[in-house]
Amino acid sequence: MTESHPAAPAAAVPSTIWACGADVLDPNDLWPEVVLRRAITEFSRPAAPVRLLAATKSHQLAARRAHTQLADTGREIRTGTLSDSPAARGEADLIIASLLPDPTHPHSADTYTRLAFTAADQLRGGAVLAVLTRTGLTPTDTLDDATGPVVAAAQTADLLYLSHIVATPIRDDTIPTPAHRSGQNNHRHHVVHIDLTVFIRPDDQNLAAAVDHAA
Repeated sequence: MTESHPAAPAAAVPSTIWACGADVLDPNDLWPEVVLRRAITEFSRPAAPVRLLAATKSHQLAARRAHTQLADTGREIRTGTLSDSPAARGEADLIIASLLPDPTHPHSADTYTRLAFTAADQLRGGAVLAVLTRTGLTPTDTLDDATGPVVAAAQTADLLYLSHIVATPIRDDTIPTPAHRSGQNNHRHHVVHIDLTVFIRPDDQNLAAAVDHAA
């Protein structure tokens, strides 16, 4: 008689890892819908004011398309850029900012600081900023991670670091990588995930101070 054993339970996915389907994320997608939906669900309540903050013109155009895709989330979603004057300061419950790389419209050196102070200006006390970045590759094939500059800029704007989340596809119990095609560079590193760096605006933060710094 063969003794049966219960199947081993599936490994739990840590809360700092978001499973985003089974397929490799499109590296050209500046506002990946699967990541946006998870962020909106995690960090805002129904009917909450949510802002998609674009760093460049191409990000702004893509944000408008994402706005349409997210119409069924039950949130009051608007899009904006770093140069926009906010209609109402200190009222957003959640700002999602995309710094996902776009080779055709690279962001400027001061983008991190401008983004942080713009978010501090528009967030209410206790609200959340989530910044989307992706580690890039330098011409020498080394990793270029934007997380450090994002954290430094946010802390300068008096936003508190909350969490670092990795959004990645997971197929069964592995992370899929892009298939290598003939004629393409065979990089040592295959970046398949998106980083979300999450901050919170303190309840007692002086809004006027944030506005003065951004000026």
